[in-house]
Amino acid sequence: MTTKTPHIYLFHGTNTWSIRQKTKTWIEVFNKKYGNASSIDIDVSSNAATNLLPLIQNTLSSHTLFSSTSLLRIRGLFSKSCPAAVRDLLIEKLPLCSPTTFVIIEDETIDKRLAIYKLLLSLQKSGTVTIEEFELPTHEKLQTWILSYLKGYGVSIEPIALTLLMEQFDTTGSFENEPDSGMLWHLSSELHKLVHYTGRKTIHHDDVELLVCAPDTAHIFNLIDAILAKQKTKAYTLAHDLVSAAPSQTKSSVVGITSMLRVQFRALLMVKSMKQAHIDDATMAKQLGWNPKRVWVVSKKTSSLTLEQLQRMYRHLLSFEEYIKLNSTPADAGLDILIAQLLG
Repeated sequence: MTTKTPHIYLFHGTNTWSIRQKTKTWIEVFNKKYGNASSIDIDVSSNAATNLLPLIQNTLSSHTLFSSTSLLRIRGLFSKSCPAAVRDLLIEKLPLCSPTTFVIIEDETIDKRLAIYKLLLSLQKSGTVTIEEFELPTHEKLQTWILSYLKGYGVSIEPIALTLLMEQFDTTGSFENEPDSGMLWHLSSELHKLVHYTGRKTIHHDDVELLVCAPDTAHIFNLIDAILAKQKTKAYTLAHDLVSAAPSQTKSSVVGITSMLRVQFRALLMVKSMKQAHIDDATMAKQLGWNPKRVWVVSKKTSSLTLEQLQRMYRHLLSFEEYIKLNSTPADAGLDILIAQLLG
């Protein structure tokens, strides 16, 4: 019996940092071996994704004896705004695509009721698909993650300094303890800063106190309220209040702010989508695994906005988050642009 080798991968979970790092490594190795021209990256989380159908079809239909190796990275497949036509095409093509066509599907949250997930599950049993969930580390696992991250740079940390970091970042998140998928992005930025600005092989507690910019969740909620209410002056003021005054901390502050905004706007978008589908609060709380109070609070915040407006705002956040992590644009100026886009 021939053993099949996986060539389709579904990476999902709240630990979006680890998902992105794994995909990044995958793509770097692939591009080094086969060339950038063979690698395609698409986001299907909006209605505009229907324009990508020909590209998806052409990539997945190349299964002749002489077909070249290619990599297709798909983000947003399980988003509620992903067109059904995209999922239908993948359901048709994925079982038939060549083993030389590698597909990586990334999503923070998946819906196991969808036909596309059931297909991936069946293909996993046949050996052509690997499904891997990445959970956000907390408590001992987060501590291990911090030590491992620093070890990669040949750096250790004093126990008291590690305790300070854990106190600031070991949280299950916001809105009734919902995990904050942006936390690890923020923490990695702070650790990177500690490694490069201290220049020492051991991080001390005073380094953490001086350099680390901790999340300010309550302030983020006030910023979101100002944005939703179109209070421009207040929104700009609150945004810049969150940014560290120290020049060395500006970018990491903006990365943290953007990550926290994205997490909360994603919650707003999910609730608005379910409201529009006429799902009642009790059912919504059960499906999302939320406290009913959280559903009520988030639902109230979305009442003045349309689903299309929230989708547009969320896309701005996703684009900016990716951009600010990879580019050298002054972070505070970038934040002003982001707030202007969110205010519309």
